[in-house]
Amino acid sequence: MIGISGHKTKVLVGLFILVLLQNINYFKDADDEYHEEPSEAHVGHGVIGDSKSSHAFWHEIFTLFKDNGIPMEDDKNPWIKYKYDTRNFGKTRIALLDRADISEEHFNMIKNKHTKVVEGLPDTLPTSVYNSGKKGIVMTGGGFFSWLSYLSILQLRDLGSKLPIEIVLPEFSDYKKEKDFCDKILPKYNARCIIIPEELGLTEEHTDWEFKKFQYKGLALSLTSFQHVLMLDSDNFPVANPDSFFDAPVYKDHGMVLWPDYWKRSMSPRYYEIAGQEINYNKRVRSSAYDFITPQKLYSHEMDKVDLHDLEGTVPDLSTESGQLLINKETHGKALLLSLYYNTYGPQVYYKLFALGARGEGDKDTFAAAAVVTKSKFYQVKSYIHPFFFYNGDTYKGTAMGQHNPELDYKLFTKQYSILSKDKKNQIMDSEEQVQLLKKFDEEFFYKTDKVPMFTVHCNIYKIDPAMYMSRSGYLYNSKFKRLEQWLKLDESKAPYEKKKGE
Repeated sequence: MIGISGHKTKVLVGLFILVLLQNINYFKDADDEYHEEPSEAHVGHGVIGDSKSSHAFWHEIFTLFKDNGIPMEDDKNPWIKYKYDTRNFGKTRIALLDRADISEEHFNMIKNKHTKVVEGLPDTLPTSVYNSGKKGIVMTGGGFFSWLSYLSILQLRDLGSKLPIEIVLPEFSDYKKEKDFCDKILPKYNARCIIIPEELGLTEEHTDWEFKKFQYKGLALSLTSFQHVLMLDSDNFPVANPDSFFDAPVYKDHGMVLWPDYWKRSMSPRYYEIAGQEINYNKRVRSSAYDFITPQKLYSHEMDKVDLHDLEGTVPDLSTESGQLLINKETHGKALLLSLYYNTYGPQVYYKLFALGARGEGDKDTFAAAAVVTKSKFYQVKSYIHPFFFYNGDTYKGTAMGQHNPELDYKLFTKQYSILSKDKKNQIMDSEEQVQLLKKFDEEFFYKTDKVPMFTVHCNIYKIDPAMYMSRSGYLYNSKFKRLEQWLKLDESKAPYEKKKGE
């Protein structure tokens, strides 16, 4: 059995204690658990500011989206047609272009609509849609997701976090079902519910817009009352207090912080054409996640041998894992709105353009893409995911992803990269020499995940669901001993294939 060391043991044991407290009702009244000053209960949009002007703003935004909408595709005639069902493929321009077909008619329609949206979006959000200077955490709720968010709230408070929290509910019906949760339980934890249609100025009788699950994250980020937002998926459990992140240089320098996924980006070159984002095919500026110390000129015979996302003008690798995100809505308002448009029409077009059939298709790359197109700065954490696995004696099964502290990651990166880039011998290296240099740099400081501590465990595969755990005998639940099995840090020497970076 592989062991877990230090803070990881304490954190994961804590998570499972939450699971095993099955005598706790779905949302029990926890009078003695937390004694922060109660927040306002659910009181609607009026706490943000001028609700009339904010409702008018959102009406204009969604009218712009609707006017430039993309119809739900006909399964027999999709606008973007995958040519292959393989998940692993090359990342050069030629390889990515070969992944999917799109007719010139549909390409021109998508491009025209994208141009109109970018031109029609405001450069900044009006202050009527958020409270200036306010910091907080937002999660999505509703049904089972409210249960998961509640567990995360308990975890945050146990870690000492004092930030206010908002749980975003998709429908009025969710609030009706969970009224006690919203109005009685959450205020004890300095938390409250907000309802998407209410924030948009809609009523139960007149809901002009219909939203789907894949849009909820973008809506939660857009509609939360906070200016400075830490967004957490409801199945994402912090293992360290995040309250200092908003005051950290990584956030102040960039205004937006993302975290990496396992794989390289596979965004279509055609997306960059649609977005009017010019790629310099003659200039290589990075190797994977790391900028070249000295950018390199590429000749015509070289440009199609280099990964597309190493070129100037593209979104840097790795792909993004969007279970957590930091954003300043004052400085990144347009990027946030553009990402909301991408998610509104994601299944039809943008998720396909961003993934091309690779693993993890969904909202994850919409945020970085929107930031690049709107020329908004962002930092993506360099520390590679810390994988957690279950081991039943002969089989490894993935369970969760550990993501790292952005404040300490940025501190380590800026210090060590500065040393690397100031070395004069490194400044005269050619392209291949820099690739090897940066590979060693990555392996020394970030690919081995013990230099920067984790801040959250994203339980993306197995949610904290006691009933489900017990039904998965042989993987998560040991029916013989009637106990949950331990989550394990992967031992690379025993299963190197699991640890290998996705290509």
